[in-house]
Amino acid sequence: MTNYDRAREMVDEYVRENGTATEMTRKEFIEWVHARYEGVSVEKNNLLPTDICFNSYNKGLIDFPGPNLCLVYKDENQTFVLVGSDYKYSGPVYQYRGRANETIVGYWEDGSFSFKDGGEKKIISETIRKRRDYLVEWLKKDLSMVPVFISGVDDRVEIKFQELLICGISVSDEEYKIYGVSADWKEQTTYHCEKDEDDAWYYYLDTADECVPECKRLVLFEAKKGYSSNNEDSLVSDYWLDKTREVLSGIYHYGDYYDAKGKKLIKFECYGKGAKNRMQVWLNPASARNPEIVDVWVGVNVLSSDKVNSAAGEKKEWDGVECNIKFKISDRDKDMEKVYALLKDIRSMAE
Repeated sequence: MTNYDRAREMVDEYVRENGTATEMTRKEFIEWVHARYEGVSVEKNNLLPTDICFNSYNKGLIDFPGPNLCLVYKDENQTFVLVGSDYKYSGPVYQYRGRANETIVGYWEDGSFSFKDGGEKKIISETIRKRRDYLVEWLKKDLSMVPVFISGVDDRVEIKFQELLICGISVSDEEYKIYGVSADWKEQTTYHCEKDEDDAWYYYLDTADECVPECKRLVLFEAKKGYSSNNEDSLVSDYWLDKTREVLSGIYHYGDYYDAKGKKLIKFECYGKGAKNRMQVWLNPASARNPEIVDVWVGVNVLSSDKVNSAAGEKKEWDGVECNIKFKISDRDKDMEKVYALLKDIRSMAE
């Protein structure tokens, strides 16, 4: 159960006993939840009331509208009204509320929601939502030993290693479509596969009980294939690891190796702890569908955005806390020199 599940249950219980007139500030609401669940706190910032508001849309949400919506934000008082998840809300939904770029992304009408101008997310049935969430839950349990990220968005589930897609699952009311798989896996699976327009393969399964173990076998197969390389013709060879250690000498805390089953990942963590205070360098070997990639993450307390933007390197993406600089490695000698030039620039400016 997530913190948002817990908050929604508390609000629903409260509304059944007290009605829908109670308002709380952000701090009051989090402290109210904290009184029952000590793991939730203002300091940890691990519960955002705006994420469970009927009239507030944050772009990073897994889905909207989600099952935990139970608050309505009142702009004039800067408070949250406890209304419960069964509330039949009517009114606009705002993104970037109170900012210069405030916009209306959709509308509620008596409990029914639609995105403005077609929107950017699908409205999916409760059956698909439940099937998707069940799949995510069991995939996370079965793949807990592998360093992959599993997410559910709209009617899709994606399994990624860093930014690299291993496979996706499209969920419908009747079946599961596994897509984006490699030609190597097509030769391994017992299911009939078909090729899509991007030369990747896909196939269909009937039940989640088939889908979960099949995805587990697929991920372990790709992990073993992707991480077993250990020669000079690989980004994760001792040669390139030693060169990276040399550039980061004296500032990295550790360099980890992930074994053939994906139990460790090659990562260098530098400077402090926490996203704002650290620099991370990830060396990602090639997969069947993706090239070698180097990811560099720089926190705002290590280097300001202006300084990072002036450093050598590729396109830089900021999320307000840290910057991600991604390098796709095609010519290893030439491209890794660009990586090392960036790291040297960051070191010189940060120190």
